Amino acid sequence: MNKIISIPLFLWLFSTVILAQDSIPAIPKPVLEMVARKAVDTTKQPDPWELGLVLGGGYYLGDLLSMGSVKLNTFKPGGAFFLRNNVSNRFSLRFQAMYTGISGNGSNLKDSYEPVTSFSFKSTIFESSILLEWDFLGAKRFPSKGSFNKTFSPYVFVGAGVASSWTTPKYPNNISSASANITKDSIQAGRPNSMVTVPFGIGAKLDVSRRLMLAFEWGARPTFSDHIDGISLSANKDNKDWYNFGNVQLIYRLPYKPKPVKSPSKDNAKNPAFADKDGDGIPDSADRCPDVAGILRGCPDADDDGVSDLEDKCPNEAGLVIFGGCPDTDGDGIPNADDECPEQAGVASNQGCPSGTEIDRDGDGVPNTQDECPDIPGKATFKGCPDTDGDGVMDKEDRCPVTPGSIENRGCPVIRSETKETLKFVTQNVLFYTNSAKLTDDSYVVLTKVLDVLQDYPDYAMLISGFTDNVGSQASNQTLSENRAAACLNYLVEKGIDPSRLVFRGFGEVAPITTNDSDQGRKLNRRVEFALFLK
Repeated sequence: MNKIISIPLFLWLFSTVILAQDSIPAIPKPVLEMVARKAVDTTKQPDPWELGLVLGGGYYLGDLLSMGSVKLNTFKPGGAFFLRNNVSNRFSLRFQAMYTGISGNGSNLKDSYEPVTSFSFKSTIFESSILLEWDFLGAKRFPSKGSFNKTFSPYVFVGAGVASSWTTPKYPNNISSASANITKDSIQAGRPNSMVTVPFGIGAKLDVSRRLMLAFEWGARPTFSDHIDGISLSANKDNKDWYNFGNVQLIYRLPYKPKPVKSPSKDNAKNPAFADKDGDGIPDSADRCPDVAGILRGCPDADDDGVSDLEDKCPNEAGLVIFGGCPDTDGDGIPNADDECPEQAGVASNQGCPSGTEIDRDGDGVPNTQDECPDIPGKATFKGCPDTDGDGVMDKEDRCPVTPGSIENRGCPVIRSETKETLKFVTQNVLFYTNSAKLTDDSYVVLTKVLDVLQDYPDYAMLISGFTDNVGSQASNQTLSENRAAACLNYLVEKGIDPSRLVFRGFGEVAPITTNDSDQGRKLNRRVEFALFLK
């Protein structure tokens, strides 16, 4: 009996030690920070406990039904109830109580022989066991603390258990040569038979929702006993009996309820080191959000994804820690924000879409993987980018994207020679009253030509430069040149030109175009020049 009890206990201790290695231990932190860390770890674990209801049937192998024989009429109904603890995402421990019936008949044997051929039996078996499960794809179910994905996952299990059987055998009464052994077997069959079992098998889990799961399982049980079929000495006493159990499981995952964080005692609350302004149980000295109650180092987590709102790039949508709190719905390792196919698993080289598919978001015939402007329809010759003015220079490189120009001038129109002549004429004919920045009446007519030039070149800006002769002081000439250039600019603005397209400068007497030794030379030096330039 001590051996029967010690086997499940040993399995429990062994699996606890081994499975504890499934998670990496945290790096030690200062005392106050460990208080906050504990609050996170105890509230963001996958739901650890599950209840299961099992319906299935038992199948016998032994003296009356050998390995390799399949007789459906020997299946007997059974059921079980279990409590499972998810020690980690892949490993779990199941505590199970099971009932099943089994039966056998010597006539089912491939190689029949007396007296076994004439035997038959029915047995009832009760089993209690501890099973260790390894869920192959369990990590996909809870990819990070607080998140959940529906998963179909195969698993294997092995464990130890204690079983009791009650057998109702039917013995032949016409085989006198075996009567002594039959008598001994009948005496043994009248007693309850207790035995140690080693259950093992395979199964598959299917999540219906976060709370409900279906599973399909087949398991075998060697019993190390030759008495569950009521026949031992009458047949082969060295041929130990087995029973199998196939079943369907309906599983309910219990919601995880963390223990409330203990607040500092009243005495500690008086100590500034334990002050907790927001009352969330995390001292202000360790609280990253001391004015707002929360559980992640003192900060709230509105979407409950394990990333605090302070650090969450998607605070209103549950996501993954590795993506800063943003989701990856299809689980392909590419967050939804960067995934062109967020509902369909794909590859990074195809922007999150499956290999072999071409995504063209702007519908211009150039796939996104080759499109340098994936959100704006363009031309294949420009790698999917547009050329609005059709001048052969794509918009993103065109300094004049809505005005046709030349490639040499980066998409802007070249200033025509007649335009240059017009500006030269304006320079020579814009006049001011003596020692004044007031334009003469004829000058206003001349400046209308500048308006025409600015309208012909909408992508260009204009520099207005004022100059004087050397009569008078240098300072007064500098001021006069600036004021005259500004007067021209103000006139153009009054006529509707955008001020951002105009720049004025005054150069005084420092840049004469001819000598100041004659009246004609000084007249030519008193001028305002107009020059187009690209912004």
